[in-house]
Amino acid sequence: MSHSRSRRAFTLVELLVVIGIIAILIAILLPALRKAKDQAIKINCASNLRQWGQALSAYQAQHQGYFPDNTTGRHLSWVSPEVKNFLQEFLMPLKGFTADDSAKSGREHVTYCPTQDWHRYVREMATTDDPWGNELIGYFYLPHRDPEYPLNKNVCNYALAGEAWVTKKKFSQEGRHAPIMADMIQSIGDSIWGGDGQPFSNHCKAGSNIPTGSNFLFEDGRVEWIAYRPRQGTVEATIEVGAAVGNWYTWYKIPIAN
Repeated sequence: MSHSRSRRAFTLVELLVVIGIIAILIAILLPALRKAKDQAIKINCASNLRQWGQALSAYQAQHQGYFPDNTTGRHLSWVSPEVKNFLQEFLMPLKGFTADDSAKSGREHVTYCPTQDWHRYVREMATTDDPWGNELIGYFYLPHRDPEYPLNKNVCNYALAGEAWVTKKKFSQEGRHAPIMADMIQSIGDSIWGGDGQPFSNHCKAGSNIPTGSNFLFEDGRVEWIAYRPRQGTVEATIEVGAAVGNWYTWYKIPIAN
């Protein structure tokens, strides 16, 4: 005699329980996945800056300890023709790029933080080369600048930063403990972040134009991540971009060793 087995279907309650368990698992896993993704991007960005450190070390070894001359570099992310040549000769070859490659070539480009969409957008929208021969990058490159150069005059407020952040010309001189590069932290106005759908700062919080922190490159080649702190209370070190660039501001609050 054969016996048939009947299959019992899920009840509505059981189905809702399964859906609820799946939703809970997703809610638990998504933040962890997002955190892992953010950490991977931070590491990738730090790797870029270490490549900059290696290239600058090689450059100064061949040029009596000098940084590339950035006298005519304007603002903080535009670098001079001399630095542009440094990028092509010393930096880009480290990651297999050539002089014909640009930041348009993908998120792995060594002159841009993977999170820096704003300057990629500016660069892609440009219809002509920069009239001053400058190169736009996705970081702040600081040394060997001239605050008296017309396009840099009044750009940096040294009262809190110390001129050596941007005026030092050689390694191991005044300001040797200050960083030489940093992720962008930038806003319009004194406290207004973002705009036009483009994050101006690197490493912004999800759904926000406010950064979580910055990678800083130092002369000895180390890269250090420092969490962003709102502009309140005592300022240990500040660079401020003011009226000379149309009400753009940037600032850092980081410990600087003596």
